[in-house]
Amino acid sequence: MPTTDLQALAPEVEADLQRYNAAFVQANRDDDPSLMLPWLRVPVMRTGTGTVLTMSTAAKVEAMYRSMVDRLKGTGYSRSVLSNFETDVFNATTTVVKCHAVR
Repeated sequence: MPTTDLQALAPEVEADLQRYNAAFVQANRDDDPSLMLPWLRVPVMRTGTGTVLTMSTAAKVEAMYRSMVDRLKGTGYSRSVLSNFETDVFNATTTVVKCHAVR
C-alpha cells in the first residue's frame, strides 16, 4: 500500500483510539479493568521514567489496569478528552499516535 494510502487510515486509527479511551472510562466507571483486555495483545510493553515494563500474560495486563483504576478512585475522574492527534501510519499493522489527553 503506498504511503499516501496508509495516511488515509489516520482517521480510522484516531476513531479506534477514541473507542479505547471510552473503554478506559467505562473500566473506571464500572471498576472493571478486564474491559481493557480486548484492546490489547500480549505481550504489552509500557514505558515510564526511563524503564520499559513488559506484561507477558493477560493477568499481568489486567493487574496493570487494576492499578490504574485504583489510582483514579476518589479523584473525581469521569472522562478523558483526547485531541490534537498526530498520526503516522507506517504499515497496515503499525501506527504511532501522539495526542493531547486531559482528565
